[in-house]
Amino acid sequence: AEHGFGMEIAAKQLRDRLKNQIEQISDPAVKEAAEEWKATYTDGTANAKATEKLIAALEACKCDCCKEVLEYKDFLSKKSVWIFGGDGWAYDIGYGGLDHVLASGEDVNVMVFDTEVYSNTGGQASKS
Repeated sequence: AEHGFGMEIAAKQLRDRLKNQIEQISDPAVKEAAEEWKATYTDGTANAKATEKLIAALEACKCDCCKEVLEYKDFLSKKSVWIFGGDGWAYDIGYGGLDHVLASGEDVNVMVFDTEVYSNTGGQASKS
């Protein structure tokens, strides 16, 4: 859980840094595309199309600041973070970490598999 949480936080910080850099660009086409991108910043589906438009505008602009942003263009779109684990991890062994991740309020998805055993202990039955 903590690893997935870290991936979400890292992507979020990279996007925030890119957002700040984009706000400093004075090119009118980039500014226009950036407005739509910022309006959809937290919506993964809508942000994908806005990101495509923003990348096209950044690529058309030849200033160095656009080139810097384009180096990290994979982080411009809103990512969907998924955390996967078995029931032993989610309900027992790793619950403390999972509990903190869920309580954080960050936008992560968790999928728990019903493996019916603690797979890392050689098959001990899971209490869930």
